[in-house]
Amino acid sequence: MKVLYGLISLFLVACVSAPPQSQRSLYQEFHAFKSMANSNYELAKKTKISRELREHVEQAQKNMPAELRTDFFLNLANNFDDEDSHFEEKRAESGCLTVNGVNQDGRPETLSLSYIKEDGNWVINRYMSHIHDSVNGYYESARCRIAGSQPQ
Repeated sequence: MKVLYGLISLFLVACVSAPPQSQRSLYQEFHAFKSMANSNYELAKKTKISRELREHVEQAQKNMPAELRTDFFLNLANNFDDEDSHFEEKRAESGCLTVNGVNQDGRPETLSLSYIKEDGNWVINRYMSHIHDSVNGYYESARCRIAGSQPQ
C-alpha cells in the first residue's frame, strides 16, 4: 500500500511541477520542437514554426534542385551535437533564444532563434547561425539581430 501511495504522490508531483506550455522558457520550447521534429516532423513544422517561415522555406526549396532539398527544420532541430550555453529574452509577444554549442561538423556555432506568439503559442519565426573560429566567439547574451525580429 505504501508503494501505491508513493507512486501516486510521485505522479501528482510530476503533474504539478511540469510548467504549462504558455509558461515554458524559450529553451524548453526549442527542446520541445526538437523532440517533436524527431518523432513527428510534419506536426512540428505546423505547430512550432511560424506560417511565414514555413512558407519562406517551402518557396526557397521549390526554387532549388531536388538533390539539394533537405528536411530543413529537422536539420535546424538537430543542429548541435553538444550545447554549451543559452540565453533568452521574452516579451509578451516576441522573444529571442540564443544557443551556443558544437555543431554536427564539430565546429563552435551560435544559433539565434526569434520567437513570436502565433495562435497563443510560441513559434520560431526567424533564425540566424554564426560559426565561430573558437568557443571564445560564443554570444554571451540573447541576440536576434534579424530583420524584423524583436527583441534584440
